Amino acid sequence: MGLDQYIFREIENEYEEDGRSKVEEIHYWRKNHGLNDWACEHFCSEDIFDFNCERIPLYGFMIDKLLYHIINNLDQANREEDDCYGLISEGVLEAFKDCRKRIDKGEILYYYAWW
Repeated sequence: MGLDQYIFREIENEYEEDGRSKVEEIHYWRKNHGLNDWACEHFCSEDIFDFNCERIPLYGFMIDKLLYHIINNLDQANREEDDCYGLISEGVLEAFKDCRKRIDKGEILYYYAWW
């Protein structure tokens, strides 16, 4: 067992048996605790106490905040072993740039973590 994290995009006009929209995986990380800590602190609303296996909707302002944090800490991350809580590793920067473009095109995205 461990921490698996995904970004899903909602598939238009396709639904699960429970009525929720079907989704397609577009990004995946394994055990990126820094990203998950960031998501917990910045992506979750105050009424979510345990976001394990919850679809957390992503909005442009959320992605912008994450990208701002990563980009403004690149120099520090390149000089130290602590790379912004692991946010830069494993293609996180590129993945969230892609997410921002998708949101701008009107796609509905979710962050999903399972531990």
